[in-house]
Amino acid sequence: MENALRANPLDIREQCEKQLRDLQDAHGAAMLEPRARARS
Repeated sequence: MENALRANPLDIREQCEKQLRDLQDAHGAAMLEPRARARS
């Protein structure tokens, strides 16, 4: 818990933004996969 209090808010924001980008990329790939299967 002490480490959470010491964390730099900008570091936490960067981590959250990276996680959001990763999730958005994964979601986009998941949405494209069924379309690719339907075409083959």
